Amino acid sequence: MPEKPRHLRWYSEVVESNPGFRLDWRFSSRDVPLAHERLGAIWHAVVCSPDGTPLYDQPLWTEPTGAIVVATDEQD
Repeated sequence: MPEKPRHLRWYSEVVESNPGFRLDWRFSSRDVPLAHERLGAIWHAVVCSPDGTPLYDQPLWTEPTGAIVVATDEQD
């Protein structure tokens, strides 16, 4: 596993000093291991060959339906 950036902490580290902290991401199911009300979900899919033979697993991040608007003017 790659080394994590210094500004990030593992959940287990945070709850030791902040026992009231709760995760926003929740376990949902084996096919959707993580889900967040506002940020979407991480699906656990398997890429298969045309005959259905599993080739490799692929986590997929899906986001809720929505739009992002970036307002600009003549000067960008």
